[in-house]
Amino acid sequence: MDAAASGSLTVDEFMSALYGLTEPEWTRVGEAARWCGLLCSTDGDELLNEAIMRTADGRRHYPNDVQPVAFLIMTMRSIAHEMYENRRGRIGLDNATTTNIRGNVVPFQPTDQRPDPEISLAQAEFEKKFRSDVLGLFEDDTIARDLADGVMEGMEGEELMTVLDLDKTAFASKRRLVRRRIEQAFPDGYKP
Repeated sequence: MDAAASGSLTVDEFMSALYGLTEPEWTRVGEAARWCGLLCSTDGDELLNEAIMRTADGRRHYPNDVQPVAFLIMTMRSIAHEMYENRRGRIGLDNATTTNIRGNVVPFQPTDQRPDPEISLAQAEFEKKFRSDVLGLFEDDTIARDLADGVMEGMEGEELMTVLDLDKTAFASKRRLVRRRIEQAFPDGYKP
């Protein structure tokens, strides 16, 4: 089945959409890449490159009804989440199968690889410290703090503007402030 018939754009159409992005759109994608990179301790540019490569090599399909910026952000979030889960020692083999010695296909049942309680506790402490450290950067500005908190909760764009009761100009200004403070505080990514 070709990409158009499946509701997805071709790789060439995806690349054309990338080349058509404006500077503000690339800025938004870059900002999202940095946020997603913090989650999985990966450089934002590497995360963005991975999202583009997975689409270019066919591992990701670009739906024809999704804007390119939204697609890249969703893809980077998905990859960051996957990397985060892998770092925690989880595996995602819910529907995987294997073949037994008789050649019959049977469900794959891996050994339990969940982290022990100490690792889970350490991860929870890391996440709590990360959130606290980021929000601590904005003790002097409750709107910027709420914006950072909203982004960490997965909110974005119009939804976040509405919750914060900001117009587009004020929202863009606060977003720049949040980005600058985080970049200054963690120039090499977050390390507790």
